[in-house]
Amino acid sequence: MRIETEKGSFTFHCLSAGYFIGSKGWAYPRDKSGSYRLIYMLRGEMTLQEGLSAYQLAPGDLLLLSDDLSRSGMTPSGEKISFYWADFVLSDPDPFGLTVSCKVRPENDRALILFKQLLAMKENYPEEAGDYAAMLLAVETAAVQKARWCAARRSFGKSPNGSAARSPRRSPRRMSDGSFPTTRII
Repeated sequence: MRIETEKGSFTFHCLSAGYFIGSKGWAYPRDKSGSYRLIYMLRGEMTLQEGLSAYQLAPGDLLLLSDDLSRSGMTPSGEKISFYWADFVLSDPDPFGLTVSCKVRPENDRALILFKQLLAMKENYPEEAGDYAAMLLAVETAAVQKARWCAARRSFGKSPNGSAARSPRRSPRRMSDGSFPTTRII
């Protein structure tokens, strides 16, 4: 769907959404879907890698993955896991103020309620209704990210993913031998 605003226009479409249950030993498969993915953890824990960043997800965590980075599970789950997920395409994440590749923990259950509504709308209503429900979920995610970012900067000087906030002009941290840190991709 195409959305017109005073700042311009953008497109948004929810490709798919669902509820996943994995048994002990399940690992997130390697993929590069070309769409944004939003995950809301319900049960268990999983470690997911996107590009060079790793995210440890526990119940209540909300993670927005980029549309252009590969992702994979780093370790098999040690217990049963479950999560809601939604894949969507968005021509410009700026209208919502979304920060991609960002994990947050909402302080209320709005994201959970919106995921349930999204799944009901995708199943029982025209396609556009699912797009609207997914767009509300994206707006809620942006609001949680903004609240978390502002609170983290005020109290601890940290970024939304929990790492130390850095000035954009600061050069990347180097290892003792002068090389840049890397993350092993499994």
